[in-house]
Amino acid sequence: MKRFVLVIGVVFLAILAPGCGQKVDDPTVTTTTTPGGISTSTTMAGGAGTTTTTLPGAISPPGFLITTTTTLGTSTTTSTASTTTTLATVAAPTFAPVPGSYEADSLLITFECATAGAEIYYTLDGSTPSTGSTLYAASFLIEVSKTIKAMAVKAGMLDSAVTSGRYDLYWWAIKL
Repeated sequence: MKRFVLVIGVVFLAILAPGCGQKVDDPTVTTTTTPGGISTSTTMAGGAGTTTTTLPGAISPPGFLITTTTTLGTSTTTSTASTTTTLATVAAPTFAPVPGSYEADSLLITFECATAGAEIYYTLDGSTPSTGSTLYAASFLIEVSKTIKAMAVKAGMLDSAVTSGRYDLYWWAIKL
């Protein structure tokens, strides 16, 4: 009962306070999320104006777009900020000699990459290479048939596609 009397007393004082006799609406904030993006709209008290901010659905590199529209009375201002960053992709490594079948008991394998300064990582067991795989430093010798996969990386660029090659060595063919 004491709480009810206290609330009525506060409301009564608010009504009698100077300037409190006017009804002022609180700002209305509406946020909408769709597959196309997020839109937030704020309507100011008494309908004095509206601000709308729209963020697209995929706000992650390589770019994003933010649009803000502010309406005060009869005047509308729209501003758009856009940032787009496009990263180049490292060229896929090439093998020399080309993958295939060879009548040899060993074969010297060399990798090349058309992107200057790229590092090449490779595997000899047919698994997908990563930056945790063997770093290519120089040509190497294989003495049995192998599936080799390689990828190239460079800071500030997207990793290359994985290049794969199968080398079949027929050493017994040269001994017959």
